[in-house]
Amino acid sequence: MLIRHSAIQALNNSSDAVAESTLIELIDTSGDSHDITYSNSVLNKIGTLKAIPSLEKHANSRKRDVKASAKYAIEEILKREKQAADS
Repeated sequence: MLIRHSAIQALNNSSDAVAESTLIELIDTSGDSHDITYSNSVLNKIGTLKAIPSLEKHANSRKRDVKASAKYAIEEILKREKQAADS
């Protein structure tokens, strides 16, 4: 489990679309709240608008960490997209 979480965190600085797609698939299919929280955290840094529908599914989770990380990731993605559009 720790190896999987380390692998998820290793994608933190990736700009590869495959990394984002892999994380989206993980949050869509995993039942492990830690996997989802770690993935949301990385999507917070590398996610695009493509990730938002999957993140929204977790924004109302009963798990506090899952909910908070999903909401924060959505906010950060939208903020990045707005800054890119304003440039």
